[in-house]
Amino acid sequence: MMKQFPEINPLTIKQHPNLVASLPDDQQPTKTWYFLIIDDYMLIANATYFTDLETNESEWLHYQIEFPKQGLLWYLDSLRTKFFKTEAGGGLPKGKFHDEALIEGERLKLGRCFGLGADGRGGAMHL
Repeated sequence: MMKQFPEINPLTIKQHPNLVASLPDDQQPTKTWYFLIIDDYMLIANATYFTDLETNESEWLHYQIEFPKQGLLWYLDSLRTKFFKTEAGGGLPKGKFHDEALIEGERLKLGRCFGLGADGRGGAMHL
């Protein structure tokens, strides 16, 4: 069964005892990524201070994802061995656009998205 974690508090996450790193987003200066290790789990969270230009009201927007620490090793290995190689070189077979694994009872999936966003960049989609 998947372990449940309480939602992060964007006002106190900087003082969280399990915080191992934080990183400002290089595209949005108001967003920060936080990395925590709690027991055998990795928690990645972000917090953005958002101000609505029409109402001038501000609020914290936040999101988090948790997965077993071993999932991080799978994620990095999957990127390296399946997404950055051709089919002939051992990468994903033609027509397959995702990889998935069951790690410590949790289903993890990494997929590729197609198309260009508003900034003209494509990339990998993380599920």
